[in-house]
Amino acid sequence: MSQPVPADAISGGPVDIGARRYTGVTTYKRKQFPARLFDGVETIEKTELGSEEEGYPVGSTEMGIIVDAGPLELVCMESLPEWGDPGDGCFPAMLGTIGDQRTYEWGMGTDDFLREGKPLELFSIDDYSTGEARTVWIGGTDGTDVASVELIGVDGTHVEATVAAGTPVPDETMFWGTVTGDLAMAVTRDADGDLLERHEVKPCNSPVECEVR
Repeated sequence: MSQPVPADAISGGPVDIGARRYTGVTTYKRKQFPARLFDGVETIEKTELGSEEEGYPVGSTEMGIIVDAGPLELVCMESLPEWGDPGDGCFPAMLGTIGDQRTYEWGMGTDDFLREGKPLELFSIDDYSTGEARTVWIGGTDGTDVASVELIGVDGTHVEATVAAGTPVPDETMFWGTVTGDLAMAVTRDADGDLLERHEVKPCNSPVECEVR
């Protein structure tokens, strides 16, 4: 995480999708926060969240204290040389920024959702920028036929997502939108308004399961 990404590795974007990167107090050096705050969070990590067998987490937010670490941006990037596998073309990823340096934060699995015949996938990012808990949903699907996407909440609310067909990922479609409350499904349509896909959000019970919906 937070691995430096040189500018020449970014093929498409960056695109501001309204998402921000959040992390925990102990991600930073001790001197960057008041001692009482840093020590208190570290104590919770060591005593309540950790164990002698598995160690303890660093940078956790389970105690309800989060640090706004700046914007997240959507790009299409090439594999970095140190990763060993150059891959085939660029892939969608989320980048943060530390100072003037963009950093790799996370990718989107195997990118199978951008292959022909595969269903779209949804990825979620927590958003606290307005003071209330919201979620930025990012989706992707094969090809560039998608002209509009509706994000439908479990309470029946509708959010029109921003659709980027052919950019930042060449020949593919990415979309995003911010939702308050739980998301039920994403509905994609072509330029004529015809239904392309009705994707129901998958249930999940663990952080890993909930990464891709």
